Amino acid sequence: MVTMKHGRSSRRVGPPRWRLIWLGALAAVLVAGCSSSSNTSGGTATSAGAATPTAASTAASPATSPATTPAAAGQVPTSCRAIPTSVITPLIGTITVTRQISATSHSVSCEFLASLTAVLILNIGAGGTPANFAVFERISGSGGRTTAPVPGLGSAAFSISKGGVPGGMGAISSSGVIFAVTARNSLAQDEALIKQLMALY
Repeated sequence: MVTMKHGRSSRRVGPPRWRLIWLGALAAVLVAGCSSSSNTSGGTATSAGAATPTAASTAASPATSPATTPAAAGQVPTSCRAIPTSVITPLIGTITVTRQISATSHSVSCEFLASLTAVLILNIGAGGTPANFAVFERISGSGGRTTAPVPGLGSAAFSISKGGVPGGMGAISSSGVIFAVTARNSLAQDEALIKQLMALY
């Protein structure tokens, strides 16, 4: 969240509330589909195995771009630094801040910020199943949001919008890795990003 000052007053600018609700929905689904409770985020593990971010896990850091070497099928990054920024910058521009929202041994949630209006939230988690992905889609389509199937992307995928404005996309790969992108990009851009990520993880 960024604070902008206008004269003597200030206002906080950040992702819309529905975007954060979608992020929380994904986290719940990912945890439900995974048996590991190991936590590498520096946060506090809950009984369900999710990481509650602490100051250490949510600290912003300059963007880095590791090599884009494919990982073993079903193996996901355990930190935002492991995600190559070269797949993010074409969508939002030069990344100025990368914030790790949470991370466990089987999932990671990251916020990439290029400017106040160019923000992308990325979630990647292993251990997904068709059943919990269906729950994720159902939750994503509530609260005034709508979803639509995206054919040909992974084992299953859907786009999300609110008021006709694209808001992101979710997909599950054949190896059970769930990807979710939350950003104000075109659906074609979100799909292209997830395809690149599927090739890596």
